[in-house]
Amino acid sequence: AVVLAALLGAPAALAAPDAPTGLAAPTPTNTRPSLSWTAPANSTGAVTYDVWRNGTKLTASPITVRTYIDTSASLTQGTSTYTVTANDSTGTSPASASTAVLYDSVPPPVPTGLAATTPTSSKPVLTWVSGGNDATSGFAAYQVLRGTTLLATTTATTYTDTALTSSGSQSYTVRAVDVAGNVSSASAAKSVIYDPTAPSAPVLTAPVATNSTTGLSWTASIDTGGSNLAG
Repeated sequence: AVVLAALLGAPAALAAPDAPTGLAAPTPTNTRPSLSWTAPANSTGAVTYDVWRNGTKLTASPITVRTYIDTSASLTQGTSTYTVTANDSTGTSPASASTAVLYDSVPPPVPTGLAATTPTSSKPVLTWVSGGNDATSGFAAYQVLRGTTLLATTTATTYTDTALTSSGSQSYTVRAVDVAGNVSSASAAKSVIYDPTAPSAPVLTAPVATNSTTGLSWTASIDTGGSNLAG
């Protein structure tokens, strides 16, 4: 019957669509994986798509758009592999080339041991200790803050506040950032008194003569930098 149909010029069966191409998503990411892809090169009529994660279909029913955000409750921290298939009136395509997405929504450990010399007449030098490795996407950097002002982002565990111009007490904290962009809570704060201003010079008054000693007196120095007189 097949040979007869061919001899009589019966139309050949239409092929299923090609696989979608260009499947991509930002990675690593601290938000739900957001996928996009390109339509298959050949298809017949309307095209719909199904999205798969690690071999399990995520779409309850085929979708018509070429984007998909994985909001499913089954998504776990770590790396997942996604593919997409296309559907048209002739059937279902092979799976697209896969793309791996690292999902990490957990902040890294909080830095500890923030310290600095105080009071100090030089620009405050801060040191701290890593709170530990970020288990999913890895450590990226530290953020150093004076009050609520972000001073710097650094991979070192020390920082000198060279931008400080105001004398007095300053409060510093440090936060950790991972590769996915999660930011830890702030470390315990460290207060530093910055006092670059020398106290005023004492003023010696006229000596008071006695029959045994010469008594000296002077006016007290004044410290305006915030650290008070040491003696």
